[in-house]
Amino acid sequence: MKEYSLHVASKGFYAGPVFAAESGKAAVIKRNITDTGEEVSRFEAAVAKMTAGLDAGNYASRTQEVMDTVRLFLTDEAFLDEIKTYIRKEKCNAEYATTLVAYDYARRLKLSESEYLRERSEDIEGVAKGLTDVLSGRESAELTRFSAIVTDEISPAQLGAFDQSLIGGLITDKGSPTSHVAVIMSAIGAPYLYGAGAAVEEIKKAAYVIIDSEKVIIDPDGEMRAAAQERMKAVAEDRRQAESDDVCCRMRVCANIAGPEDMAEVAACGADGVGLFRTELLFLGRDSMPDEDEQYEAYTAVLDETDDEEVIIRTMDIGSDKKPRWMKLPDESNPALGMRGVRVSLENEKIFKVQLRALLRAAVYGNLKVMFPMIASAWEIDRITHLMEEAADELELEGTPIRMPDIGIMIETPAAAVMAEELAAGGKIKFFSIGTNDLTQYTLALDREAQGLERYYDPQHEAVLRLVRMVVEGGHKHAVTVGICGQMAADTELTARFVEMGVDELSVPAKLVRRVRVAAAKAESAGGSVCAAEAMHKGGEILGAFADGELIPMAEIPDRVFAEGTMGTCVGICPQNGSVYAPCSGRIGSVASTKHAITMMADDGTEYLIHVGIDTVKMNGRGFNVMVRDGQRVEKGTQLMEVNLNMIKAAGLSDMIILVRLNKQ
Repeated sequence: MKEYSLHVASKGFYAGPVFAAESGKAAVIKRNITDTGEEVSRFEAAVAKMTAGLDAGNYASRTQEVMDTVRLFLTDEAFLDEIKTYIRKEKCNAEYATTLVAYDYARRLKLSESEYLRERSEDIEGVAKGLTDVLSGRESAELTRFSAIVTDEISPAQLGAFDQSLIGGLITDKGSPTSHVAVIMSAIGAPYLYGAGAAVEEIKKAAYVIIDSEKVIIDPDGEMRAAAQERMKAVAEDRRQAESDDVCCRMRVCANIAGPEDMAEVAACGADGVGLFRTELLFLGRDSMPDEDEQYEAYTAVLDETDDEEVIIRTMDIGSDKKPRWMKLPDESNPALGMRGVRVSLENEKIFKVQLRALLRAAVYGNLKVMFPMIASAWEIDRITHLMEEAADELELEGTPIRMPDIGIMIETPAAAVMAEELAAGGKIKFFSIGTNDLTQYTLALDREAQGLERYYDPQHEAVLRLVRMVVEGGHKHAVTVGICGQMAADTELTARFVEMGVDELSVPAKLVRRVRVAAAKAESAGGSVCAAEAMHKGGEILGAFADGELIPMAEIPDRVFAEGTMGTCVGICPQNGSVYAPCSGRIGSVASTKHAITMMADDGTEYLIHVGIDTVKMNGRGFNVMVRDGQRVEKGTQLMEVNLNMIKAAGLSDMIILVRLNKQ
């Protein structure tokens, strides 16, 4: 038995056999060719054969997104013509020309300003490997049983060619936690470790491996193997649930998109909406800025694909590593701390105003919300809202229909996290979205793109998680909902903690929506949904459950007084029984004469209202058995009353129990 510690690209657990796969990069030798016409024909035949396999539906159990990307390159005339030209010019074999041109193509894509094109560089290397296999008559070995794939390097296309239901894990030498391969493995729900080095060949020969966190254990003893097999049963059940459509949870699980082309996948995964539309891709990889109409059409194209679900559009987040060719940005020694995010918008207000006008026009056609990146100070919010009002006035004078959408901000800096309560208090902001990628790098003072420093970059660092909790508490005090759209949102090891904190929404890549929803549902069913953590904390201590049942966020309480926070921050519970408890220790203030409501003063001076049912004042105390009196001291968890829920329902009223942290007078 041997054990290795590797880098983690996708978390998970696996125990079972291994499958040794060929490298994702083709290794070919250049041969001189006399008849280049015949060689070009051989290349065209290989393209046709590979395309026919896609058209015949031979990949029904494969990753459709990867197959679509393969098809895109196989039908790209510019790419194919470049290979044929190289064959004729260099008089070389098709395998060599395909490999050389594809890898040069991939290198150019990696230098692109577009994140989407940079990700495609991995795909094209996989297409080259597939074409050279066809040209040389090699057939890739089939994965026929549930196994961990072990290889020195693998492309998304090669990984996508395997039956996804049989992939238990992946171990490679070369890899990256931000690669397309890592996203695919996360979507499958299987672990992916990289950095194995020379150990790859040893792992390939193992009869049985265990992958657990960052560890790979080769050929464990019988006792360890038996325990691992038991754990694998739970893994199999999680994967089964992630593939089903009947999992639901209170927490909203939305999808991140880069443009209208992603909406088909959003619909297929059953996301609750779009939690992040990254508009910067509209501005990158081109020689001129997109005009107002082009932006408007892109935004409405996304809204047209929704059935009034929420679509959060983030204004252009450019700067740092995302620099458009048409805009002159300063050369900076540390771009991550320089001109980026909202700073670019506020230093280029004419350009910013064009985007705001397009968003205001598009908002007429759906449930559009607008979000601004890299906010650190309240004055930035004031300036943004002033510019939005100016843009709205201009459009109305022109006779153009508009709608003023809800606005929110990205919490990506420690400054914004620490000041979350103050930023929420102004009333201009309706939602926060925590960008945990930047929040982590700024909190830990570590560039997340830095090579060789992976062990120092810890998204689960307690400092980061405390800032997340601070944002949730600060936002909820002023009826501001809080979501997470960074990589931590997709980390299912953290989902239960986010449920406990009271996070309202997680937004993740569409392919991960179902898996995150399963994790959220499990956390809620385990008790997270009744801990009253939806914004109800006192001095860092979570309030106790004031009833047993399903937690309902403030915005979904079916009464405007409560839902809009008129009296204070609220949370509701759809009760399983009629028992109502004290959420904290303190003193009873008063019991309503109609017995349906009780106020109490917590030991720290915070005043709460426990309100049973909606409009139940009409019942004049019928069905309510109150067990405490005015001025009585109670401890957290003390039963305050017993309610006849059936009587409330028979009266045609809601039996929802609501806890309100009353506004200070």
